Amino acid sequence: MTRCSTAFSAAALACALLGGMAVPAAHARTYPDAARSFPDTAQRGELLISAMPEVALNGKKIRTTPDFRLFNARNQLVLAHTLQGQKFAVNYVIEPSTQWLSQAWILTPEEVQAKLPSQR
Repeated sequence: MTRCSTAFSAAALACALLGGMAVPAAHARTYPDAARSFPDTAQRGELLISAMPEVALNGKKIRTTPDFRLFNARNQLVLAHTLQGQKFAVNYVIEPSTQWLSQAWILTPEEVQAKLPSQR
């Protein structure tokens, strides 16, 4: 019976262990012509990131959910506290039971001009 070489086994193990991990930004593919899709429940607004877990959404303070996710214009997950004090045009989703901010996507200038599916 033929056995795998040690080098192959180590490489296979590394691939198996790293398979579920995120791709580093330097190796991430970007598709500039691909349009992002947003949930049907997404709304449009202005997000000011203040002292997390509170932010200002359309000028009103709102709390973020414990699993709040913020995506940049390249659709990459970013840590909101690293953008403290900055204001962005966003599409966002409110968690229905708590009325807290659940997800937000920082918009590109082109996306700001486009209407949401719910506004068409």
